[in-house]
Amino acid sequence: MRVLVVDDNALIRKMIRAVLDEEGVECHEATDVASALSALRDVKPDLCFLDQYMPDGEGFSVLKALQAWPPGPRPRVYLLTGSADEHIAFQARELGATGVLFKPVDPNLLIQKVRER
Repeated sequence: MRVLVVDDNALIRKMIRAVLDEEGVECHEATDVASALSALRDVKPDLCFLDQYMPDGEGFSVLKALQAWPPGPRPRVYLLTGSADEHIAFQARELGATGVLFKPVDPNLLIQKVRER
């Protein structure tokens, strides 16, 4: 399984990567919207953990871009957010996210999401 972790915070990426490495998952990283879109095209991950706010935009813009891609397999996407605002979760799902995970993300929850098919 290939996973893309998109977050501008190096500590969050490092934590998620450590959990995924223990699971034997192929892990790729991106730090902003532009590198996320590039990695989504190049890596074709099965799963993406996507930060809500990044220096060059929002995770919502990545979700919108995924909606416009040609038909075919798309990764499951979990939006990562520090906000408990229900509107964010609703909007993320409306834009095609599988779900929303709240920071700091519980490592056991990450493993659970990786193991779901």
